[in-house]
Amino acid sequence: MNLETRIHIVVEGTLDAAVVQSLLTQLGVRAELSIYGQRGKRYILDRLKVYNYAAMNVPEEPWLILVDKDTQHQCTPSMVREWLPNPASSLCFRVVEPEIEAWLMADTHNFAKFLRVSAARIPQFPDQLQNAKEALLRIASQSRSRDIRGDMCRVTRHGEVVTGPAYVSRLIEFAKNHWSVESARGQSPCLDRSIRRILELLARFSGAPP
Repeated sequence: MNLETRIHIVVEGTLDAAVVQSLLTQLGVRAELSIYGQRGKRYILDRLKVYNYAAMNVPEEPWLILVDKDTQHQCTPSMVREWLPNPASSLCFRVVEPEIEAWLMADTHNFAKFLRVSAARIPQFPDQLQNAKEALLRIASQSRSRDIRGDMCRVTRHGEVVTGPAYVSRLIEFAKNHWSVESARGQSPCLDRSIRRILELLARFSGAPP
């Protein structure tokens, strides 16, 4: 899918940006990308109206906004309606369930291989996790690779597993070089729905069927 226009992308951080770029590449989308945000979820929510206004005023350029749900205690559609009740027709606003890490974990085989753990340790339905990042850290701490363990997690003196110095860069490496979107969407309904909505939006700007 070749787009002669620019895609505006708003995400929480550098990992999310890498995931979206890899996603679009694997979907065959070729277009210029402008990436905004990357300062956390609150930063995006505080500026949603601004992004929406920009999309309304430049309807010939599509916008994609992603934020993590972070909680299982609220209905995703109600969150979307609350945060952005009147989205521009050229804007696709998606809430990732529960966090962007779940989309990566959904590619079970490749993720297990990358982390050097048994595939049985990877959650079968990562969308349903209460805390995807916490689950990922536990898995990484059990890696057979000392480098993976040292890069991605560390254990505090209180026994808590927290992010290591290269947590984000390791996941970016996976997203760019090892992640299979086609495999992951089969285990993540959230990812599958997001792909469908993104392709529907972009098809309007390419003239191609979704």
